Amino acid sequence: MKPKWRTVPLGEFIRQRKEHILIGDDRSYRRVTTRLHGRGVELRDEVRGSDIKTKKQFPLKANDLLVAEIDAKVGGYGIVPPALAGAIVSSHYFTYEVDPTRIEQVIGQPVKRGRPWKSRCRRRVFPSLR
Repeated sequence: MKPKWRTVPLGEFIRQRKEHILIGDDRSYRRVTTRLHGRGVELRDEVRGSDIKTKKQFPLKANDLLVAEIDAKVGGYGIVPPALAGAIVSSHYFTYEVDPTRIEQVIGQPVKRGRPWKSRCRRRVFPSLR
């Protein structure tokens, strides 16, 4: 029996988030990282703004799709959990706002770890990684 999936353009449910903040030296920030092989997003550390050299950073929202620029080829991506909303990442990550009613249909458990998803990421989300 064939699954009832249909192909849709990524632009129908995903939008790159480009809003940034400037880091203040006098407060603490939570930074996150992506785990390889599609294992999600986790807290990396919490540091003072004065210890962050690149002052332009990108804040995350719950349910964003976060993709590591360098590790995307080996599944360095995940959905930001609500507990990590407000954390920051550098410009070496791509952040995407997704339609929450459709994301599970697209990168849900059966799909997100397989070749079709990785292939679509490489071709459409990060053409420079071909």
